[in-house]
Amino acid sequence: MNGKSTEFTPSEEFVKRIGGTEPILWRVEGDDGKAYNWSIRNHRLELELLQIKGSPRQNPVAIYHRPKRYFFVGMVSQFGHIDIDSSTMGTLDSLIVSFLIMERKRRDGSFLG
Repeated sequence: MNGKSTEFTPSEEFVKRIGGTEPILWRVEGDDGKAYNWSIRNHRLELELLQIKGSPRQNPVAIYHRPKRYFFVGMVSQFGHIDIDSSTMGTLDSLIVSFLIMERKRRDGSFLG
């Protein structure tokens, strides 16, 4: 991506689990050299820019909204979508790839482990 070498990186190295048991965080380094953390908050997948210790919690730079269904079954009333902050457009490729990895982990049940 973005002119980098064509070597493949295993997903376990691209997105790494950090921290203890609560909260579960997964870290990815963007193409911009900044570190981002994926976590589940309010039953949705959120991406935050890595905080400096002692700084207040920042607003997420990406939030995945799962599809909504009428009465929780049947037809979809709102399709799933991801809201991405415009400040991350320079590293969008790596963030989208990391989102796909995290969503697969969430669906497989391996997000927590």
